Amino acid sequence: MEEVVKKEELPELDDELVQDISEFETVEEFTADIKKGLEETIANQVEGEYRTAIITQACDNMTCDIPNTMVDQKTDEFVRNYAANMGITDDEMSMEELKNLLGIDDAAIDINVRPAALFQVKQDILIDAIIEEEKMEVTEEELDKYIEKVAEDVQAKPEDIRRYFGEEFIKRECLMQRAVDAIFDTATVSEEQEEDKAE
Repeated sequence: MEEVVKKEELPELDDELVQDISEFETVEEFTADIKKGLEETIANQVEGEYRTAIITQACDNMTCDIPNTMVDQKTDEFVRNYAANMGITDDEMSMEELKNLLGIDDAAIDINVRPAALFQVKQDILIDAIIEEEKMEVTEEELDKYIEKVAEDVQAKPEDIRRYFGEEFIKRECLMQRAVDAIFDTATVSEEQEEDKAE
């Protein structure tokens, strides 16, 4: 007995279908919007990778000593954040108890967590140095614009962002963003990096 294979018949993409499934009137408008969306997604991904590469290069070029205590604290912070994502939020629990509960040991932390903590500490030191060197401050106008941008990105009200995070935290985030932008503005990019970004 022959097996019957059913093939799903897809409707033809025409103006009538486009009007039924979207806000557009024609196939041309519909496909142009899809293309634009894909191009923006790819551009944002490339830009994000490029910015990460520049920050990594800047941190690798740092010559200051990184205190082990800062890396230890950041490593513990990362572990506790991971535990919080797993629903473990007891701040009274010691790090040893937490590691046992998560089923991880120091060797696993040294391999999987500490390198990221070291990079974060380097980035924090670099950004703090730029903020201090450039004597950066945030005006009320800049703060308002930053809050509006964050609110738009997360689809929330500006007043809710301000109330939830607090003004000091938001000012700090705004300063950090300006310091990061300053790194990119002064970065020396090789021809090879430019070609990679263009591709």
